[in-house]
Amino acid sequence: MHASGAIVTKLMPFIFLGAAIAAEVPTWVVWALVVIGLVEIGVDIVWSTKSSDWKKFKREMSFAQSTS
Repeated sequence: MHASGAIVTKLMPFIFLGAAIAAEVPTWVVWALVVIGLVEIGVDIVWSTKSSDWKKFKREMSFAQSTS
């Protein structure tokens, strides 16, 4: 559950790129989506692995493996 939310959040700016290009929005919007997506990934790598969704995911997976 925690991993799915984190993954979807990181994918959304890149998914919207196709719609933005098809809608012929200004170039800055496309670049903003790319930057937002990359910043989200960077934040995830720096913080989320230590204190948020990915930490919870790792804890849950280790518990699931230990009960098997």
